[in-house]
Amino acid sequence: MATRILEFPQHRFMVSILATMIPCAARITIIFGLVAFFITPNAALAIFGLNILVVGISGKILSILFPFPEASLGLVLEIPAYQLPPLRNSMRKSWYRVKEFILVAWPILIGGSVLLALMEYGGIERYINAILSPLTYLLNLPQVAGTTLIFGLLRKELALIMLTQALGTNQVLTVMSKTQIMVFTVFVTFYIPCLATIAHSGGRSVKKERFWQSCSLYL
Repeated sequence: MATRILEFPQHRFMVSILATMIPCAARITIIFGLVAFFITPNAALAIFGLNILVVGISGKILSILFPFPEASLGLVLEIPAYQLPPLRNSMRKSWYRVKEFILVAWPILIGGSVLLALMEYGGIERYINAILSPLTYLLNLPQVAGTTLIFGLLRKELALIMLTQALGTNQVLTVMSKTQIMVFTVFVTFYIPCLATIAHSGGRSVKKERFWQSCSLYL
């Protein structure tokens, strides 16, 4: 949505792609919940630093692939005077943010937990993990972590919740090493954005004719 204020289509296209690499609240939850909690806060800060580096390199590559036909004039915005917002507007804005999580995230979290339990009960999880075993082997992750990566496509925080359920314990360090936790967190941070991010950024922030082009670059 914020890319609409940019003047040139190339700028909107690039920013809409780079915005998907910025850690959202769900990704920050994973970084803090795994790395900062089980390793150290400094390790979590290192992931944020790596994220900034990747965004900068990706932006430079995109500027080469999609050069601007006009010179960039910069971005000048008029900043209004700060005022204390009315309580009614603050409450309405807060409810708007919380409502999305309650009506969208909670059902997905609960449904994902039930679905994973049914998959474990029916033995389907073993087949999915077997299919994804080349990826988990390449990343040196436990094979049971394969299904969690699929749930992470729906909501990023699902990857963390489903990981503890798949491992059968909240004490992740008893099953995974610190290196595996770092690898899992970095992979979840940078791999395919959740479906809501792709649909929203690809469908609204860029022109419709560039929808599939932007989606392919996200992937």
